[in-house]
Amino acid sequence: MAIQNFLSGGYYGKLGATVGQRWKNKRTIRTYVIPANPRTEKQQANRGRFSDAVTYAQMGMQMNYYATCFENPNFTKWNYRMKTARQLKERGLIGLELIPLYPIDFVPSLLISEIEKKNVIGDKHISFYVPALTMGTDRSFSLMFEIYDKSGIQKGLKLYVGYYYAANPGFLQVDVDDVNEINNNCKVRIVSNDDINSATDLIASPELTVKAQTIDIHTFDKTILELRKATDKLTILFAEPWKSTPTENTVSLNVVCVSDGKWATIQANAASLYDLNGYCAVDVPLSNINAQSLPAFPTGSKVENLNVSYKGETWDITIENGSENYSDTDLTRTINATAEFDPASTGDIAFRFNFGGSIISQSVTLAMVCSGRLGIRTEENQTYLAASNGSAIVFTCTGSRKQFPMAIEGDYIKVNALDFIAEGVTYKLPEQTVNLRNAIKTSYWLEGFNWGFWRYGSGAGRPLEYMQMEADGTGISASAFEVSASNEFYLYGVNDKSDIYPTSGTIDTNPVIPGRPFYIRYDFNTEDPAQEFDLTRWELRGTPVAFTKDGIVYSFSQNWWNTNVPKTLSGWEE
Repeated sequence: MAIQNFLSGGYYGKLGATVGQRWKNKRTIRTYVIPANPRTEKQQANRGRFSDAVTYAQMGMQMNYYATCFENPNFTKWNYRMKTARQLKERGLIGLELIPLYPIDFVPSLLISEIEKKNVIGDKHISFYVPALTMGTDRSFSLMFEIYDKSGIQKGLKLYVGYYYAANPGFLQVDVDDVNEINNNCKVRIVSNDDINSATDLIASPELTVKAQTIDIHTFDKTILELRKATDKLTILFAEPWKSTPTENTVSLNVVCVSDGKWATIQANAASLYDLNGYCAVDVPLSNINAQSLPAFPTGSKVENLNVSYKGETWDITIENGSENYSDTDLTRTINATAEFDPASTGDIAFRFNFGGSIISQSVTLAMVCSGRLGIRTEENQTYLAASNGSAIVFTCTGSRKQFPMAIEGDYIKVNALDFIAEGVTYKLPEQTVNLRNAIKTSYWLEGFNWGFWRYGSGAGRPLEYMQMEADGTGISASAFEVSASNEFYLYGVNDKSDIYPTSGTIDTNPVIPGRPFYIRYDFNTEDPAQEFDLTRWELRGTPVAFTKDGIVYSFSQNWWNTNVPKTLSGWEE
């Protein structure tokens, strides 16, 4: 329902076959239709289309209600329109010329003499070329079309609003019911409908024939309005307007971007443009990639080798080897590869995430639980070096446990949430637990033990009784271990070559007393306890102490043993 303003004239909303509205704070109208009278001949339609001046005056009021040129102290605006309409008919004018857009003796500030159907966007929008329009301000116009089909049969009248934008001189933008209705048989009358002072503002035209749309030949507008990303395709939206159904439509291009941490080129060789929001778009297929490989567009990204052949009955739009830079701020991806490791490895503890890019190496601290600590399951921090090898980010332990067994259920490494930057894109590794297993079977946990030799009684020179290695036993899961004396570990007699071997070996801990040392003891039967023990006669020889528990060999590395265990027993405390 329309709302009429009787003080200022005009209305808002639907009134009859028209709609009142505002544009740039000025009232405008649109869509006025008078169907053809099927009972008349074509010639009668030209001269008898409107029965009297009332009809003409109504049409004029619809087109430029606010024209100040109809302000006259001797007439109301309506009566002045009616008088003008009768004068036009008396002068023998016909068709759209009968519409009283300004008085007989009024001269418009600008008279439009030419209009051409230039560009079509979709099935509702036409860009008309009107060379007379070169103003420096935006304007609004009413356009009354006398509609004919392609056979020249008159179909009726339609009134539309057209918009002129100073940024695009020479063109009127008009939304119509059907672009195909506006052909080179159509007639049109144009007038400005936003006048403040008609003497300076009113722009009008006589009845004009709409010129047929000429072939629009230009270079494809490769400006990228938007680039949408999905796991199965990239959608590129260009600034080139869509022009309905083409007769030829081929596209090929390369997309240069960063994928999985490295520069990549994605090709589309047999693509086609399609309509997306009134503009030309193309899909570049992807092979259902994951989020880690989703293309990113940092500085340096672009669309290149763009070749387009987009043709129709009234246009020929092409480009060859076009290139357009493109970047955005969507530069964060998630590494969703599963941690992998070599279960047959006996080297330093290491695991990896598949990743194609190159990162700056960094040292990180990760919590780890491993076998080889006699069942101690508390987490301990270890340093790891994270580095890329061209196909993966590899985490390699550089801490003291780097060659420890991870052999049983419950051994793991906790990976913190980490960020890696590759080619300007941030790749986020989520926090997770890596349940790693390796083929290492030897534990050097014993290298952290304290060790010493014990004598019978006290005092200098007392005979050797046993050797004992000990450490804090908190957390050890078993209370006692049995171990045989090692025949490879002995005291070598330097002078008389009479070697002394351990007579027994014991591994023990007392869980009742928290923190009591866990110890390994080897007993020796040396000289009479009542006699002095000659320290210069003996030298420690053989392989390091070792024992096996739960399939893991606990020992000292030979190098550590050679470096840290003295050759002779001299120098022990009094």
